[in-house]
Amino acid sequence: MITENRIGEYITNLRKEKEISLEQLSDGLCAISMLSRIERGEREPDKLLQNRFLTRLGVVPESYENFLHYDDYCRWEKRQGILHYILEEDMDEAKNLLEAYQKKYKMQDALEQQFYLAMLAQIRRYEGATYNELEVLFEQALQLTVPEINSRSFRNRILSLEELNLLLEYRFCNRQGISLKFYENLLDYIERMEQTVLAKAKIMPKTVYYYYKAWKTSSGISEEEVEHLLKLCDSAIEVLRDANRMFYLWELFCMREDLVQRISEERKAEEAMQRRCQECSDWKKTLEKLYEEYGITLPMYEYCYLYVESENYCIDDVIRIRRKMLGMSQETLSQGICDSRTVSRLERHLRKPQKEIVQKLFERLNLSVELYRTELVTDSQEVIERYWDLKLAVDNHEYKQAEEIISFLKNELTLENPSNRQAIERNEILVQKGEGTISIEEYVNGIKRVLEYTVPYNYAVIDGEQYLTNEEIICIENITLELDWTFREMEECVCALERMFERTKYLCNCIKMYEFIMLAVSSHWGDNGEYVHSNEIKRKIIKLDLQNRRIAAIHNSLYGLLWNEEQEYVYPDLGSLQKKREQLKRCIHISGLCKDEYRKQEYFNRVKSLEYYLP
Repeated sequence: MITENRIGEYITNLRKEKEISLEQLSDGLCAISMLSRIERGEREPDKLLQNRFLTRLGVVPESYENFLHYDDYCRWEKRQGILHYILEEDMDEAKNLLEAYQKKYKMQDALEQQFYLAMLAQIRRYEGATYNELEVLFEQALQLTVPEINSRSFRNRILSLEELNLLLEYRFCNRQGISLKFYENLLDYIERMEQTVLAKAKIMPKTVYYYYKAWKTSSGISEEEVEHLLKLCDSAIEVLRDANRMFYLWELFCMREDLVQRISEERKAEEAMQRRCQECSDWKKTLEKLYEEYGITLPMYEYCYLYVESENYCIDDVIRIRRKMLGMSQETLSQGICDSRTVSRLERHLRKPQKEIVQKLFERLNLSVELYRTELVTDSQEVIERYWDLKLAVDNHEYKQAEEIISFLKNELTLENPSNRQAIERNEILVQKGEGTISIEEYVNGIKRVLEYTVPYNYAVIDGEQYLTNEEIICIENITLELDWTFREMEECVCALERMFERTKYLCNCIKMYEFIMLAVSSHWGDNGEYVHSNEIKRKIIKLDLQNRRIAAIHNSLYGLLWNEEQEYVYPDLGSLQKKREQLKRCIHISGLCKDEYRKQEYFNRVKSLEYYLP
């Protein structure tokens, strides 16, 4: 019998690693006995509770694939719809969906009710609510999972990102009781939480900015305070750069400009200070122009980024789609596992099957049996983070470093698992291609072989409804890297990749894969002379990234737009050359902002090559 309990084991390992007790983690969320049963695999938490455990442990759920039962999936999808319309600044639709959500689910669960109040506060803020009104909403929301907040210090609790955000908003809206010491204590608390880089980026920069806003209303401003805040501001900017996010980034640039004006002339004259000021000024102006060009509000008024989740799938639909994709009947799929009528009822959302049955069906469909997973099947946070380092090293052409990480991962992972073997071997092939030790034909055949550990190539690119894992999708994308349109595989892969997102309701819920895959797709359309379609995709990526405060794919898309224009207009005049230089400078600033030094140097070299033709 399959006895996988990855989420329970993962929570247990993280909790013990951080020396957090069952009582601390469950405080305000559930009984200690319930958390204990979840960790032992005797009970499955719903999506909201699972997320809350993880964010209390300093992990961001958006980095994981989740497979949900139908009811839980429907709730998740409705929450994401509310978030989508808040991000689109369509508050009428957001309010309608929020009211429908409240009526349908009766708000009997504390986390459901907290979500409702948190969303209502965002909508009311956008509509111009007073601090007093918002304070009441934030306090009500916070008390649901952080009881006795005014009598028990937050420093003695384990709080999630969502709860820290509500606490920050509540205290800031309480205009009578603003204490600068509170912000210092909160920043100390965040530092002690040992969060992932992305988790820290979601709360620390906002806390620094709110600290600054509270400080500006206080009496008496000393030079030591200015220097202290300036240091915090720079630290917050670096956290965002490391995470490739822009939460309150523009506000931090504005904060920095104000603080620099308050320091001594001697400090302003320092070379390092002048260089940093120019750098931040370039980043700030570039962002302002981009947000204006794409018609998106630049100042942050929302915190949807704490609740937007990606890579969530309905178990029933995955089984139905994957079965049909592989050409299997319900009888074939169910043989030796359950009655075929069980599969039929499951696929029609009429029955919630036992976990063991789902896992066995997944296994027969060549899917990992874990219902909660990263690209790798592992309980080790260190292994997960090292795999992210591997992807970055391969992307930056740092192949020796990539080989060292692969060697480490091979020792730490169970490679009998086809998903793990698929991910590691695919990266090995990418390194071999980058180092020039294999031919293009060997590279393509190698990626196909790796893909077919879990799904035949012909099924993966077939026209029709599909469910493919992220690793399978990346394999298809990798095949397109070195082919041109004379190869049949190229057209098959590009069209298959583009079809995957045609039925996606809210792209913000798959933005990580969307920007990665569609950057490649748009480039291939541009290479084939389809410049209009290519540009549409690139502009869509830029707008999505600006809305969701992501950085990494923006400079690639901007450069792609420039490249397409160069192919259309072979003999540019002086005006277009100047425009090209400005676009390249934007690419330099954005790539520098997200610490992509490899591409920043490429853009810089192109600017230098233009100088001969420009006055």
